[in-house]
Amino acid sequence: MKNIYALLLTLTVVVSNAFAQTEEGVWMVGGNVNINTGENATTVELTPSAAFFVMRNLAIGGNITISFSKLGENKLTRFGVGPMTRWYFGKNNNVKPFAHGEFGIVSLKTETASGSSTDNGIRYLLALGLAGFLNPNVALEALAGYDHVKLSDFEGDGGFAFRLGFQVYLRPRQAVDQIKSGL
Repeated sequence: MKNIYALLLTLTVVVSNAFAQTEEGVWMVGGNVNINTGENATTVELTPSAAFFVMRNLAIGGNITISFSKLGENKLTRFGVGPMTRWYFGKNNNVKPFAHGEFGIVSLKTETASGSSTDNGIRYLLALGLAGFLNPNVALEALAGYDHVKLSDFEGDGGFAFRLGFQVYLRPRQAVDQIKSGL
């Protein structure tokens, strides 16, 4: 009988949390990857992120951007860090659209045959995306928007950005405690 109660409690917690991916108190951890190859050019960019839902559907956190590019014989390495925010909307619990914003400081190291240089500046991204939940805890996502970089000694430049990634949604500790206390 005790096992039946534990099973019912576990199912209740799982079902009640199944649609709580973007509820207040949930952590979102994951990231995006961007790979771009072309004739004589390759770019690989990783953007790990973490955010906390301060209220339903609104996550605030930060991310790090690490990018490596090779254009012919030239190599570019970019590192950035800064805050991010994300607002989910819509009623569907399996597929949720969102608005995403990032702002950060960025450092770009350029290596050419004649030497290397480092430039610092700012970067922002404004995008819309779609998260497809594979289960209550994991979502695959795509986002597209405008990415702009302004380095100290150069004119700012921006353009279309597209990212694919995933997020893991970690429930509040109380759900884990409820499951443990019922066993």
